[in-house]
Amino acid sequence: MLESIIHYGLFTVGDLWLTWVWFSAVMRWRELHDQGKLDSKHLIVRWLIYINLAIGFILDASCNILISPLIFELPRYDLTVGSGTHWYNREFLLTNRLIRWHHSTQTNWFTVYIRQGIWVALGQQLLDIVDTSGVHIT
Repeated sequence: MLESIIHYGLFTVGDLWLTWVWFSAVMRWRELHDQGKLDSKHLIVRWLIYINLAIGFILDASCNILISPLIFELPRYDLTVGSGTHWYNREFLLTNRLIRWHHSTQTNWFTVYIRQGIWVALGQQLLDIVDTSGVHIT
């Protein structure tokens, strides 16, 4: 049992780290694109970037699911069925959850000190500095 918990923790930390490295690479590619260095003659590079972007989304979504038990909250997928199926509060990515917590008005201890104080602050430190816009969690 303890071994499973240790493996889960190591896998979660590894997934978070790998997702951050992938995000850093995608931000560099976005910078190259914004500078006009990825034009039509770089078709192979552009397709590889799209593939890596998809992998990054999968990694980010897996982080969101993996840390759910650690923060005692499942990702929010509010489903409304009526004139079709609509998803609200889509928290497929960990970033969406961090943004929601950043704007949370809850004053309970867990939200203020753990979710906002640790997770959002850590996310801002790691993501905002790498994001080419300068702000990732707004």
